[in-house]
Amino acid sequence: MERYPVKDKKILVIGQDSDPIELDPGISNHYVSEAIINQIFDYFIRLDDSLKPIPWIAESWDVSPGELDYEFKVKTGIKFHNGDPLTVEDIKFTFDRIKSPSLNSPLSDEINSIKYIEIIDENKIRFHLKYQYPPFLYTIFRQIVPKTYIARVGDESFKKNPVGSGPYIFKSWEPGKEVVLEKNENYWAGKPNFSKIFFIPFDDDNERLARVKEGDIDIALEVDSPLLEKLMNEKNININETKGLSYYYLGFSCKTPVYKDVRFRKAFYHSINWDELIGEKFGTYGINRVYSIIPDVLWPDDLEYLKSKVLEFNPEKSVKLLNELKSEKIINDSFRPTIYCVNDPHREEFVATIADLFKKNTGYVMESYSLPWETLDEKTQKGEVGIFFSAWIDKPDPDFYAYSLLHGKSPQNDCKYDNFSVNISLLKARSKSEQSFRAIFYKDAVRQALTRDYIHIPLFTISETLVSRKNIKGLRVKSNGLFELFYFDGQVTKL
Repeated sequence: MERYPVKDKKILVIGQDSDPIELDPGISNHYVSEAIINQIFDYFIRLDDSLKPIPWIAESWDVSPGELDYEFKVKTGIKFHNGDPLTVEDIKFTFDRIKSPSLNSPLSDEINSIKYIEIIDENKIRFHLKYQYPPFLYTIFRQIVPKTYIARVGDESFKKNPVGSGPYIFKSWEPGKEVVLEKNENYWAGKPNFSKIFFIPFDDDNERLARVKEGDIDIALEVDSPLLEKLMNEKNININETKGLSYYYLGFSCKTPVYKDVRFRKAFYHSINWDELIGEKFGTYGINRVYSIIPDVLWPDDLEYLKSKVLEFNPEKSVKLLNELKSEKIINDSFRPTIYCVNDPHREEFVATIADLFKKNTGYVMESYSLPWETLDEKTQKGEVGIFFSAWIDKPDPDFYAYSLLHGKSPQNDCKYDNFSVNISLLKARSKSEQSFRAIFYKDAVRQALTRDYIHIPLFTISETLVSRKNIKGLRVKSNGLFELFYFDGQVTKL
């Protein structure tokens, strides 16, 4: 690794666990890419420290009585890094582009509630919705991109050579080595603290942490929990932590005969001591067991009920259910269930251990596989994956978890679970903005899916953490994992 001038207070060096994929906020849902994107682009609206929507490019907004029209007043005088003014045309283009079939953005479904966007005048824009959607403001928590520039260079070039309006300007990207950003001297919200930022990819997490300890990098992002415990007593290191919005779970395919049978799902649930396994493989630092699809930091709180319905570790019950399936010729002696995860050493070890324990406790051989994310996603969508170890993190509203992962029409529902009464409850939860009303139906949907149909085995959430040198001040860790250096009311500094 090249030595960077980390002693310079105006230079920031950040270690990531891989290269970015692309730097286009209209298509990116990759956490490594997003950490860089967040410094280059400005959000239309922002979230405060409690994850509530607040003004940014949009100075203010009004909502119609039926909550179908949202009108925004837009700040003037903002410029993109190439000198072009940021206008209402760029805002309309940003959202229309995400919805465009030609871009094929994985984010398009998230703004599906938008019917069309109307420009009122040079600093007012109105969003017309297809239907009332209480968490709408979270769906437009998006970075604004330059219409004229993208029209000139094209989408492919923009992925690698982004132009935004944020506090830092994209300078260069050398895959496998670094992404370099420079200070935006003309940033409308104030002078950024750093003259240059280096984002460095590491293949080896242990090396990345060693570089932080040695003072070769200032911040390490996305550090796995077992490694954090090794840093707890380091005097020059801060572990910045908050409870996260992540949801780690095991899902079952509803497209194949065995896995769609609730008796098999219950047999698998009974076959392993999940608390013991999670503690053994992921440690205890920053790891919290969960029992719901909806993160604990959100509402509604249904922990007591869901925890009471957890299936206990009971191999005898597991074998009994499997024998029942065998007697009905749903499985036979050669049956080998499969469990999948993405390519990642910790996840691979976890699913391999699950397979070993299932065989030990039931007598049935289970096969474990790991695949690249794109391949696994494709196989999951086709119903070719029996059991999968997955994770989900989204915006801070229960709809982005319950609807996304459980509704029969949601593309994020990798189980392909489609239950009429669950679908109805999820739609009712969207029909009014009152939280108490919505809570009733989210509770109902989650209870049906997890304690009647056992479509997921909820496992744990991981705290959001940033590892930094002691001289890095002002870092804020948010539950949604958003990495920022220039906040709505302050900045990160280096002493």
